[in-house]
Amino acid sequence: MIKISNNIVIGFSVLIGLANTLYIYKIFGTSIEADAYFISMIVLTTFFLIYQMLSEQYLIVVRAYYDRKKRFNVIFSSYFKFVFLLGLVFTVFLFLSLFLFKGLFVFSERFIVLTDYLEILFLLLFFYTPFQVLLSTLIALGKIKVSNVFDIVPRLFILLLFVFSYALGFSISLNNVAEVYVLGFALSFFVMFVYVVRKIGFSKVFLKNKSYDILKKSLKMKSVNNIHNVYLGFGIAFATSYYPPGYSSLFFYAKRVSDTALNVLYMPTHQIVVNKVVDFYRNKNFKEIILLLSKVSVFFPFAFFFCFSFCYFLLPYVFDFFSIEIEAEKFNLVIAVLFFLFVANSLISSEVGYSIVNQIEINFRVILVANLGFIILSLLTWSIANLFEKTIVNVALAIAVGQVSNFFINRYIALKRLGFLMRSSCV
Repeated sequence: MIKISNNIVIGFSVLIGLANTLYIYKIFGTSIEADAYFISMIVLTTFFLIYQMLSEQYLIVVRAYYDRKKRFNVIFSSYFKFVFLLGLVFTVFLFLSLFLFKGLFVFSERFIVLTDYLEILFLLLFFYTPFQVLLSTLIALGKIKVSNVFDIVPRLFILLLFVFSYALGFSISLNNVAEVYVLGFALSFFVMFVYVVRKIGFSKVFLKNKSYDILKKSLKMKSVNNIHNVYLGFGIAFATSYYPPGYSSLFFYAKRVSDTALNVLYMPTHQIVVNKVVDFYRNKNFKEIILLLSKVSVFFPFAFFFCFSFCYFLLPYVFDFFSIEIEAEKFNLVIAVLFFLFVANSLISSEVGYSIVNQIEINFRVILVANLGFIILSLLTWSIANLFEKTIVNVALAIAVGQVSNFFINRYIALKRLGFLMRSSCV
């Protein structure tokens, strides 16, 4: 289920991400600038999720043509051109509308810094959807390690900036970090495009109907998913800005560690599970899907508990090694946030296979109900928890409780559908 070689590449990415986070904390701490930077990153990530509406079903569709190379090439080429133009139009419109987002956050002192970062980071949106199509194409070809390497490049550029600034003794701002991130992303995009085209070619043919079909399925599926994703992204930004300045960045430092574990454990597994589920589904091997999903559901809770325990004991030594001072109260808050985020991540990771089944079945109603359940549970949890104590930990607690809805609803419906398909195939 999990290939060690894939996890080594992801592990390298994780080390880069952790090093970047530690450098940001060491240089900028829990300042207003750090708050604004991390809020701008969560806003950017939320727009990434919105842009994924254009490519959500692409991997599932193109993987079905894995053994028909010419058709595979034509579908890739057609859809790449299609989403590149769509992404360009959307991003131009977004830049023209940027001023609408300037008044969204609670603390006015963050506004100017926040919009400065967003104006730089939004440049990534020109490349994001075709970048995802290229990554999905590599995954569909079984080149998972290669896709992970290209995904590392932007974070590697940030690390190099920190290393050179430290070695050469010049100061940097978070604006510089954002600019270097955009540069690394653009370079990775162009090199990956050349790699994929040399691998499978680039057809001049444009399958208009097929492209519209993929877009239609993606929009239907991702528009339902984005009820959860947009709410979560902007919800985290709003909720963390509800607390005093400095606590937003404290939450996001913990989230960076949590996301690191998620990238190591979930990302390579997700890519493999998608391919396996699609292949099993195409061959009507529904029993194998159920067995695979049961293994995934058992593996992740134990894996994330181990990672949390590892972080709990290791973090003090990491802070000492990098000569980073952190107050005991703030450290305890980081650990508490980490715990609930790890719980949420274990549920997200365990849910992945069941969610894929519902995506293949284009079961929008199930995903809609699960996501609405997430919103209701998380809002209630956050509101009630703040009545007892106003603490940043409540944001992580709300995410963990809300994720319970997604997991159990997706699991129940997917298993019910697979059971029906198994019985039907035996008739």
